Amino acid sequence: MVRVLQECRGPGDTAIDHSLGNKFREMRRRSGYSLEEMSVVTGLTEDEITSAERGIFASILILSRLTALAQKLGY
Repeated sequence: MVRVLQECRGPGDTAIDHSLGNKFREMRRRSGYSLEEMSVVTGLTEDEITSAERGIFASILILSRLTALAQKLGY
């Protein structure tokens, strides 16, 4: 996860956005979280999580919360 973030070339890098979104989806599924459970754990709405998993990050807060959870889960 950290490696993907380090490879980010800047705002609007859609390849990185989609790669990161896929990593978050993979992390959620491997950890056994449903969208509803992930929402409770992160404080994000299910729509925000779904958008992030598609590579659409509406705010840095969403990225920050998902990254913090990924680190706690060892990703």
